[in-house]
Amino acid sequence: NNKAKDYGIQFADAQIGESVHYLDVTINLDDNGEIQYCLYKKDTDARQFLNTQSFHPKDVFRSVAFSQMLRVISRNSTDETTVRDLAELKDDLEKCGHKEEDLEEIEPLAVHRAMVNYNKKISPIT
Repeated sequence: NNKAKDYGIQFADAQIGESVHYLDVTINLDDNGEIQYCLYKKDTDARQFLNTQSFHPKDVFRSVAFSQMLRVISRNSTDETTVRDLAELKDDLEKCGHKEEDLEEIEPLAVHRAMVNYNKKISPIT
């Protein structure tokens, strides 16, 4: 795709279509020809995280949630996909025993850290 080449990105012609999965992101060009990306999860991803019933210090569970939220934020270029993927992550973490109120407390901290670390201009999640 010639537009992707303008950004110095080249993929084998057989891979180019509407989007391409590369590692853990899906890359596509929006209607304005701008590169956009979002988190890619394989169909076989079980979305299992450290269960809170395991024998680990409480801070380990908070760290897992926090680091996974940072990962989601950094792998999305738009607020829309960030919000969608964070909601999905929180559901998956709750299935592993994480409390909703803990996740709601951790989320703004992760958003703030992402804004600082990645210089991302994202809307605070409410």
